[in-house]
Amino acid sequence: MRSPQVHEVKAQITEFLAKVKAGQGATVIRHNRGIERMAQMTKSIREARAQAMA
Repeated sequence: MRSPQVHEVKAQITEFLAKVKAGQGATVIRHNRGIERMAQMTKSIREARAQAMA
């Protein structure tokens, strides 16, 4: 099952890598940590929903 969120995260990652190559390291890394936290949150929400349905 592929959700649109997965595609969005991939787009953010490629965008992040492009910024790193452009040499905007520090600010981008801080932003990337935020993306990671968001991804973990959506993952835990999805798991909670799956458990609630079961």
